[in-house]
Amino acid sequence: AGVAAEPGTTERVRSGIVIGAAVAVFVAWVGVHTALRSVKPVEAGHVGVVYQFGEIVGQKGEGLQFIWPWQDLRVESVQVQRHRFENVTAFSQETQDVFFVATLNYSVSPAAVQRLYRTVGPNWFDRLIEPRVLNFFKEETVKYETVAVGPNRENIRRAVRERLSSELAPLSIEINDLLIDNI
Repeated sequence: AGVAAEPGTTERVRSGIVIGAAVAVFVAWVGVHTALRSVKPVEAGHVGVVYQFGEIVGQKGEGLQFIWPWQDLRVESVQVQRHRFENVTAFSQETQDVFFVATLNYSVSPAAVQRLYRTVGPNWFDRLIEPRVLNFFKEETVKYETVAVGPNRENIRRAVRERLSSELAPLSIEINDLLIDNI
């Protein structure tokens, strides 16, 4: 059976050094991992929503941000963003199909991002904006005969933009512009 090394022997000193080095490496690894996990960059024109165990607990501005290692940071743009709708299908008064290609420029107030995430979720665009755009185009084009849709392009664009703006303004979503690229 093995006998323990006596205090002061070289074996005892060597084992103490090995144990001390292992503890130091472990502590350094945990420290570096914690530091890397806690430092998050948030680019200009973005905000970070802080999650803790699935719950939203705060919001961070742009720059280098520090969070606890058990927290997560999801970044959302508050810059003007562009979304192109490739195939908006509507119909005229005579129920003839009318197809639009439209571009929407929109932005979100930085103060509203946390509320949007809480009430709607991170996929708020798909739930709030996209269905409204599709529906409002249908509601506007049905007012015109097929041959009158083209000449009333500006009226349709303006009406859809105004409805989007009025419905999304209470949620701090700004409709910067709506463009009809093609009919």
